[in-house]
Amino acid sequence: MMQINRPAHWVGNNGDGIREVVMLHFVEVRRIDTDAAADLMDGMRDWLATHQIEPVILDRRQTPPGLLFRVAFREPHHAVLFAEAFDGRLTCTDPHGSPLWSEDLSEA
Repeated sequence: MMQINRPAHWVGNNGDGIREVVMLHFVEVRRIDTDAAADLMDGMRDWLATHQIEPVILDRRQTPPGLLFRVAFREPHHAVLFAEAFDGRLTCTDPHGSPLWSEDLSEA
């Protein structure tokens, strides 16, 4: 089984006005076919709803040569499941967004 270590830290508000530090586990999903972006995003949202998993961050960016989806989870096993479902790459970033490591599940 894959080990996930050194997750990023995210400081947020827990809803009661109290700041909390949360360790995040990122998945990057890259796609060259930008025409299928809406279908992929719908598939991700459906998968998350079916598995009753709420990501902390769900971001989509246009990057050469296509699209980059970055999804952050509080639980490492949620990140692993999501990466496996969407041929993603587990990544870990420092609090400033610099990559510390990444692992491509398709090669495992």
